[in-house]
Amino acid sequence: MNLDRSVAVRFDRVSKSIDEARVLEDVSFEISRGTAFSILGRRGAGKTMLLKLAIGLLKPDRGRIFVDGEDITALDTPDLLRVRRSTGFVFQNSAAFDSICVGENVAFPLRYHSDRLDSEIQDKVRELLIQADLEQDRYTMPVDLSVGMRKLLGFARALACDPALLVIDDPWNGVDSITVNRICRLQRICDQLAILDGGHLITCGPPDELARCGNPVASEFASS
Repeated sequence: MNLDRSVAVRFDRVSKSIDEARVLEDVSFEISRGTAFSILGRRGAGKTMLLKLAIGLLKPDRGRIFVDGEDITALDTPDLLRVRRSTGFVFQNSAAFDSICVGENVAFPLRYHSDRLDSEIQDKVRELLIQADLEQDRYTMPVDLSVGMRKLLGFARALACDPALLVIDDPWNGVDSITVNRICRLQRICDQLAILDGGHLITCGPPDELARCGNPVASEFASS
């Protein structure tokens, strides 16, 4: 077991295939607690699969994944759900519940995972909607939001339970520059970069180091 409590997430030689196609091959890295860690790569490089593995939505074919010191690849469903409750996940399409309004979308994890009073939940929802510039849309249905606003809704809901680990899948997908700035206010963007290429983790480190490391793929992403 990984007993280093300074490490939030560790991948240990993880491989994963879909059908006969190998998507990730022997991937290893660590994310220190409190670090903003970005995974970059071309389309189809395996970024989304890696994130799903990190929160236990998928299991690797080989290797182990540790979250907060626990090997989640060895956990049964109840224990996996326990670990996952400390994680916020922002999906590419926000995965909003279209049958309930924006405010109730943000309130949902608080109602499901906490014992807060309704007044406390409403206060927390208001705080998050203000941070996401969505307070005026509290009673709007998600279907009536723009793509960027739905992305912001996904952030607000993921942050509702003050997660120890926040996992974000492609935060810039389909959003305009104004929304990008709003997202930047909600999160620290990047302390460390990991570059995926052809299913392999080719390098990992601070953006300025990767920009001058000499690897053409790493330099392309780190300097963009």
